[in-house]
Amino acid sequence: MVVGAGIFGLKLAELLSDSGATVVVLERGRVGAGASSRNQGTITAAAAAAHDAFVAGHLTATQLRSLCALGSYNHRLLRGQIDRLGLACDYERAGYALFAREDSDDCAAALTHYRRQATDLASV
Repeated sequence: MVVGAGIFGLKLAELLSDSGATVVVLERGRVGAGASSRNQGTITAAAAAAHDAFVAGHLTATQLRSLCALGSYNHRLLRGQIDRLGLACDYERAGYALFAREDSDDCAAALTHYRRQATDLASV
């Protein structure tokens, strides 16, 4: 049984079914109409969160690389499914921007953090 007919629930149901399992998907509303937790229609490599865990010493460089690779793999899976099913959608692989306000108390610290993050992740 899979609870939720969003992108994650439907993909999980498909993979389980492809492996021979009998699958039931439960959805309280319309299929694909909700958000999976915080996703809200996005797939992220989670590089920023993984980097923060790396800096804090909770992840090794190898684990950081693996998490970033998993994010890229998720994009390839989704692109393949869109193509395979012939879905007409607005899928776009894009980056993201980080901002620091000059008038904030932590502007310098935020910029330092962003620079380190960019440098570290560029080598991943």
